[in-house]
Amino acid sequence: MQGLLSGTRYSKPIGIHEIGLPFTKDYYIPFFRAMRGEATLTATGSAQEGLMPTLHFFPQARLHFLDLQRGMWLGGGFARTFDGEEWRTTLLGDFGGWLRHGTTVVAVTAHPQQLQNGDLMSDLDATVDHTLGAVSLSGIVGWRTGQAERVDIGWVSVGATFAINRRLLATASIGNYPADLLQRLPGARFFSLSVRLPSRSAFPRRDDRAAASIQPVSASDGVILRIANTDSARTARVVRVRAPASERVEIMADFTEWQPVTLVRTPEGFWETTLPVGRGQHRLNVRLDGGDWLVPTNVARVTDEFGGVVGLVLVR
Repeated sequence: MQGLLSGTRYSKPIGIHEIGLPFTKDYYIPFFRAMRGEATLTATGSAQEGLMPTLHFFPQARLHFLDLQRGMWLGGGFARTFDGEEWRTTLLGDFGGWLRHGTTVVAVTAHPQQLQNGDLMSDLDATVDHTLGAVSLSGIVGWRTGQAERVDIGWVSVGATFAINRRLLATASIGNYPADLLQRLPGARFFSLSVRLPSRSAFPRRDDRAAASIQPVSASDGVILRIANTDSARTARVVRVRAPASERVEIMADFTEWQPVTLVRTPEGFWETTLPVGRGQHRLNVRLDGGDWLVPTNVARVTDEFGGVVGLVLVR
């Protein structure tokens, strides 16, 4: 048996120009708009018949440099591990970057490590995530090098996430993973099937077409988003946001190439626009009056692997 418990805390994003240091000028960091910190604490353990249990504690800190279409991070930490015989200390680094193009995200990471006995090794891996209609596909390729008295080793896995119904998502994946040298656990081939349970209604309901009949309410009632079909085209959909107290409403999403799009106010107090939105899962954020990017209250909130909080919707 294996178990894992992990918690992460992100700082509020800080604009590069808000720092006020000379090295934060455009000509020094031309590709990023904001910075944010991340602190993570992970605890894992395992129990095997006939063997002592293992424990692994890993506090880690990261600094992220972010933009709408790209990002990078650097960080590190130390691990305290009980491998069934004794406690060991390991120093670990964490460096990586990602690039987004439409519904495709490519990320590359490096994890250099120094074991307690002084051995050095590094885990290198690349991840590709792509949304194809109603299915999200992912692939991972990795390589470990630098182990003392061990041959280099690689691993690969592929997976797909798809909707079971309007509230449930399933993920199926297959591949292999390397040995955990810290807990002395073997590597193996695997097949897994998991189900994601949302904490609220994450996807459009049958009454979406009735959204136009909703009367304007105060801003304290929250920002409501609806995506409805149009009669003119199969992929054209009306994106409607209820925020009557706002003077300006913008949306950015994977279907806008993560570029801000300004919505138009209607006489009923809604903000809306027509965009080409295909079927499947989509991630998005909205912004009111030039403030922070936020997630509508009726949309599921997810934290992606780059530290950003976005809304997740399923369009049918």
